[in-house]
Amino acid sequence: MKISNRKIAYILAVVMILNLAPMPVHAEDILASGSVNGDALIKNASFQDILGNPNAENIMKMSVYSIIREYGSGMYRPNQAASRQDVLAALVRATGRQQEAVRLAEQLRINDPSLSSVNAYMMGHVQAARNAGIVTAQEEEADGALTASEMEQIRSEVLDAVKANWKMTLAQKNQLERQLTDRRKFQKAYGTAARREDTALWIARAMG
Repeated sequence: MKISNRKIAYILAVVMILNLAPMPVHAEDILASGSVNGDALIKNASFQDILGNPNAENIMKMSVYSIIREYGSGMYRPNQAASRQDVLAALVRATGRQQEAVRLAEQLRINDPSLSSVNAYMMGHVQAARNAGIVTAQEEEADGALTASEMEQIRSEVLDAVKANWKMTLAQKNQLERQLTDRRKFQKAYGTAARREDTALWIARAMG
């Protein structure tokens, strides 16, 4: 998919140099972001914590393009480092794949109702990035590999859940263990700070 040079310039400026904010959106419904009129553009670009920031103009331009979003209470948190999932989500939005990401997020919540809307939102964007070839399944497998200690912690959590609910069936127990394992792998692969080398690679792939 072709991306305008202007959008790519903003991505490079903010992601490679400034850092996108990694803080999760709290209590957010899974809704596609985007602006269709002037009022919405202004509202979408209104952050309370970028006044005086030397890069405020670029941050607002990125927001107008719906590449970056508010992180709750009109805050952007410009001085915090970006996580890997934040960078991928920005690239998904920049390349026009937001609707696909939202659809995937909705399906994730259907398959796993215990998944929060925030986690489903980010997982849907990462899945859209995988579908587009921006990040690969092999990279995810390597970055999200769990240690023996981490797997033991998951089994301990499952055992606690079984003790709390003695009516839990074996199928439910196995499903819970799979869900916890998948979430822990995702968090390890994408919840950590983005490396510049990975960001450069993902941008290059997104540009195609």
